[in-house]
Amino acid sequence: MIQYKTDITQEDINRLADLMMEDASQKKKRKTLKVVGVILAVISVLFAISDVWHERLVSACIWLILAGLFVWISTSGANFYYKTWYKNIQMSLSRTTSYIFDEEGIRCCFEQNEIKKEWNVWESWGYIKDSIYVKGKDLDFILVKKSGLSSSDWSKLLELLKGNVKEA
Repeated sequence: MIQYKTDITQEDINRLADLMMEDASQKKKRKTLKVVGVILAVISVLFAISDVWHERLVSACIWLILAGLFVWISTSGANFYYKTWYKNIQMSLSRTTSYIFDEEGIRCCFEQNEIKKEWNVWESWGYIKDSIYVKGKDLDFILVKKSGLSSSDWSKLLELLKGNVKEA
């Protein structure tokens, strides 16, 4: 059994948000949102052209503003939205968290409650800078810093992860 306690910092939240952005399902959602944004931008421009043709300039300006919004969503807005959304979720969670890694799974201990997740709900694990992340199937992430564990606990954690979760 390995016990790891952490105070989640802004840097940790940024790392977790970057990991979430690399997830294949999240990439697919953003790609879909970008395609829809391009389609809506084209439709908005066509409506603006129609309104200019019929001398409705105020309406045409509104359509062009909407087209600009859709172009922004298609370029960087989707990434901005999802990253901000994930960071807000992480910041609303408890800052001090402890994890217990054992043969059965990972126990996440928060200030108000405790959650036990067996190994089969964890999808993959990997290295990021001086840390290990464990990714759940439902986009849960755990970030374990090497400096937070002794060298023997670090080795035991690697053995547990290699034996129970596939490496990313």
